[in-house]
Amino acid sequence: DWSSDVCTVDEDFENTGSCTAEYGTPSGCDEGADRRMSFTRSGVHLPPGADASESYVAEDVCSLRRLDEIFVENRAAVPNVFGQYYGTANGVHRTFPYKPWTIDSEGQCKDYDPRFRPWYVGASSGPKNVILVLDMSGSMALKNRAKIARDAAKSVLETLTVNDFVSVIAFSGTDNPVQRFPDAGFMQGSAENMDRDAPRGSNIWQFVDDLSPLGGTDFDVAFNAAFDAYDQAKANEVLTNCVTTILFMTDGEIAPEASHILTDTAETIATRNPPDNGGPGAFIFTYSLGEEADHENMKAIACANRGIWSAVQDNGDLRTKMIQYYQLLAQGMDRDAVVWSDVFTDSTSGEEVISGAKPVYFTDTTTDTKRLLGVAGAEVLVSDIEAAGSLSATLRYLRQESGGGRGFLVGESP
Repeated sequence: DWSSDVCTVDEDFENTGSCTAEYGTPSGCDEGADRRMSFTRSGVHLPPGADASESYVAEDVCSLRRLDEIFVENRAAVPNVFGQYYGTANGVHRTFPYKPWTIDSEGQCKDYDPRFRPWYVGASSGPKNVILVLDMSGSMALKNRAKIARDAAKSVLETLTVNDFVSVIAFSGTDNPVQRFPDAGFMQGSAENMDRDAPRGSNIWQFVDDLSPLGGTDFDVAFNAAFDAYDQAKANEVLTNCVTTILFMTDGEIAPEASHILTDTAETIATRNPPDNGGPGAFIFTYSLGEEADHENMKAIACANRGIWSAVQDNGDLRTKMIQYYQLLAQGMDRDAVVWSDVFTDSTSGEEVISGAKPVYFTDTTTDTKRLLGVAGAEVLVSDIEAAGSLSATLRYLRQESGGGRGFLVGESP
């Protein structure tokens, strides 16, 4: 029976679980029954919409029970490993120490899908440049499309880490056909840059929120703007030299009398994308939103540039489709490095921590291919890093204390 591992409203544990000041709980748990911990077991979240009767759920939950022993050993061997977790490619998330789950307003366990979190995306797909290109022509005012596009773009932004760089471009056929953020081409996905409370002129979230539909559709203008952003970032050395992706979303279709735009677009991509011409060699993912959107040309662009084309109906789930871009990148990776997050505040303790995460692969020896199984991660207190003197010193300590490879946090900082 694996159901006891999965998120439930665990009243017995809330009343009997062990208190620990280490995680910020007051003495005696007078104010913190919801902060009780178990350091002998882990717990599991299922992703939203998961069917508990599916065999993969039982397989993922049961097979990962063996991690409890490793979690406990890691904690004993390396005290400054603050929390540990593992997310599978199916979205099953096991986390240690066990604690009562966050419950929503309807009394249900709060949704959590590790596959859409920065630590998982960053570790599985590696450092990357992401160029979001959004159609903001007049037709995007129909059927709530502009809001759907803005929400999808913000969901992509939420997956980025300090190792990534991003540019957001909106295009239409007005006198000012392109809007771009930032002006410098790309912006690093650091906590400071991605601050939702940043001043308006430097707030990428506000830029996306302010986008409004107006004018016509010109694909060629949009792709040229994307390559211009890359060229400027490259000249300023504000980018990663790893993978570049373009996520191109439109609800439009080019009229027959303007077919030259399609010819120009194909020529622009063929000329400016190849690395041997100084281009990014970008993976181009295309999204056709609504029944009037171009399908044939969007599919051709994606297929010719190692990407994936997705058709999304009006009021469909554009958000999930766009976030999934990294999964194609992950399948082509063979990474053996820990990817570190920016500093953030742990929701349970209030302490400043950083997380390190590392992908886990299955190797098929018959085909010599690798498949992503999931991502393992752990958190370390910033105060411990400061005490060690540097991140590299902390890594050396972790490798030494965890036996040179047993713990999750083993590897070189990228």
